[in-house]
Amino acid sequence: MNGKVRLSESRRSTLRKLDDEMSNSFFPSKLSNLRAIESYYGIANKVLVAFESCYESNELDNAYLYGRRFAKFSMEALPSHDYYNSAKTELKALRIKNVKDVEGVMLKLEKVVDCMDAEEELKLKLQREEAQRRREEAAAAQSRREEAAAASLNDVEMSAMQKLEMLRAPSGFNHSASRKSLGPPPPLPSPLSSIPLPPILPPPLPPPLPLPSPPSPPSLPSAPSAPYDEEGDSAPPPPPPSYSDVMDASTYTPPPPPSTSAPPKPRRPKQPPKLSIHMNGVGDSALPSLYNLSFGSHKLQPDSPMNAYSSAATAPQLPIQQFDQQYVPEVRKDIVNVRTLQVRLLDQFDSLRRAKKIEMFPLNTYQGRLKSPSSDSTNGCTVISPLVAAHHLSSPGSGIPDMTIESIIDNIAPPILSSVRSKLGLRQDALIVPSDVHDYLVDCKILHQNKFVGVCGGNILDDAHLNELLNMLQSGKCLPPNAPAIPTTNEKVAAALFFHEHVISILKLTLSTRECWYDVVDSLPTRTSGASASQCCSRTRCKDRTSLELYLKKYACSKFSDSNFTYMERNGWDDGMCDFDPRVFQAFVWANPPPS
Repeated sequence: MNGKVRLSESRRSTLRKLDDEMSNSFFPSKLSNLRAIESYYGIANKVLVAFESCYESNELDNAYLYGRRFAKFSMEALPSHDYYNSAKTELKALRIKNVKDVEGVMLKLEKVVDCMDAEEELKLKLQREEAQRRREEAAAAQSRREEAAAASLNDVEMSAMQKLEMLRAPSGFNHSASRKSLGPPPPLPSPLSSIPLPPILPPPLPPPLPLPSPPSPPSLPSAPSAPYDEEGDSAPPPPPPSYSDVMDASTYTPPPPPSTSAPPKPRRPKQPPKLSIHMNGVGDSALPSLYNLSFGSHKLQPDSPMNAYSSAATAPQLPIQQFDQQYVPEVRKDIVNVRTLQVRLLDQFDSLRRAKKIEMFPLNTYQGRLKSPSSDSTNGCTVISPLVAAHHLSSPGSGIPDMTIESIIDNIAPPILSSVRSKLGLRQDALIVPSDVHDYLVDCKILHQNKFVGVCGGNILDDAHLNELLNMLQSGKCLPPNAPAIPTTNEKVAAALFFHEHVISILKLTLSTRECWYDVVDSLPTRTSGASASQCCSRTRCKDRTSLELYLKKYACSKFSDSNFTYMERNGWDDGMCDFDPRVFQAFVWANPPPS
């Protein structure tokens, strides 16, 4: 753009500020590497379609916003994905197309700004013309006021001259005839001494005229009849005089005095009205409530720009304000105060730990501890977690020992990570999309397709969504959400839980007492407490389903940032926006098939 300040700079600055404030509540600052980059290219294309539509229809503000969003998403967000520079043919083609689209959008944005400048210039011209018109009208009005004041001053001077001529003329002199016959009066003599002065004192005033006697006031009307009297059938009192009759005394005729044949009946004193909390006897329903008052509502349309970031967005339009005839406030039950929930979960977690319902065991390693190329497991949770699940299902006994988990992290996972990254053309510390890991492990016969139960996901803080995962772990089957009873299988079950750029393992242990425990294995390092504090990964044992549910929610809350809390406080769960929601999780579940 040009170096000089554009006429539309203030307008565009306001648009950018409002868009950034709205985008910060739902737009991701960094893309999830656990999600395929193809879906993000799809989201970018939907924003591009919205921009093209607004550009063709000359909706300058909307086109500017959509074009800016597309360019920012394509140039800042997409390159942050680990698969952006992948050597895969299909991903390379998507990247090249996106770069060309960005170049085209930038050129069109320059034209949009030029049109905005033209609009602002036209606005300024109209404003200047309007200001000039108002100044001219004000000047004309001032001129008329001055002319009126001058005319009034001339009238006063003429009146004074006429009075002076009357004083100078002899008695019986006809001023009108004289003025008509003689023309204008002669000029006054120059010597001031020749002008006759008025007398020092004014002549005595005539005596005042006698004031007319005031009319007798009208008699009061007779006492009203029922319902104020105890009894009586007399006619109702005459109506009071109207306001115009009272003000016009010449036409007002007072009502005739009442008949004196019968004395008026005594009036019962009027009782004050009784107050009732039932409001006219209809109870509390007569009180206006929030739900029967009519308000205007501003509802977000399905085709709003917020939804343009979602894969469910269809129409490229900004929200249009609409006002309904009747608005009934809707309680958003899915919006909870997550900060308050986090405090409550921590208290319950401490109680369960004291009751030995939840126990935590540190391990002797963690991912990324070893830095040699053949042993580096940095960002290898997408491989470590399914490997732990596979070894759990194939191991004898109720579970796997700690040393097996440590060997997976330090010895088994690093070669697989290096092989998959090289195959996909990724850098050596890149996160790998779960589907690529799953395909590789199935091809290598590490995971078996016949053991796969299913995949589930949603809002990890929502009981209905999380219970779907818990039902799979308990039963080893993919059950419908409304299943009447959840059977408990004696076979081993394992899951890989993807949440907030990390993957953990959940292992179901079946004891000889037919009791079920659940171990949560986290390969990320955490600092242990005590005198010999060190970093290590952990194995958390939950001794029933309720303890596991609480621990998973507590684990989720520990991953939320301040911006995540702000988003959740402003937005309820929306399936169409789940890819950008910090509460979203996904889980893959495997189980040993029951013996035939």
